[in-house]
Amino acid sequence: MISITRQEEVINATMSKKDVMLILPTGGGKSLSYQLSGVLSEGITLVVCICGIIAIVLNEDDILCETCRD
Repeated sequence: MISITRQEEVINATMSKKDVMLILPTGGGKSLSYQLSGVLSEGITLVVCICGIIAIVLNEDDILCETCRD
């Protein structure tokens, strides 16, 4: 899990209008890092999430479908 100081650093950077690229594992604290600054800021907040979970789900689905066919 991301440390509180690292999360605070990310939030402070986004609140200072700096661009941030945050790469963390599932459960690492990404949501709070971008949601808090988005809620507290005026205007529009753009968040781009590239999520590997979709690839995992599709891979598992492929494996299940192959198992069912056999």
